Amino acid sequence: MEVIDFVGDNQIYCNNCKKLSDAKGTNRIFTSPHVLILILNRGKANQFDCDVEFDEKLNIKEYVLEKNFSPTDYKLIGVISHF
Repeated sequence: MEVIDFVGDNQIYCNNCKKLSDAKGTNRIFTSPHVLILILNRGKANQFDCDVEFDEKLNIKEYVLEKNFSPTDYKLIGVISHF
């Protein structure tokens, strides 16, 4: 499982202490859903001025713990972008 470091310019905003803080994160899914919806939060606390690139196909096999019982291949069918 990949461990993600949120340090330096990549710190996470803490709602408790109201400031940016170092953090670590992991991504794990016990069973994957038949329909996967991903939300990229780019609101006021997470302002980014770069584009996000992604493929039309996504495989999440390495993040799913129960690989035999759930789908791991997804195909992009739509994007909503708010300005």
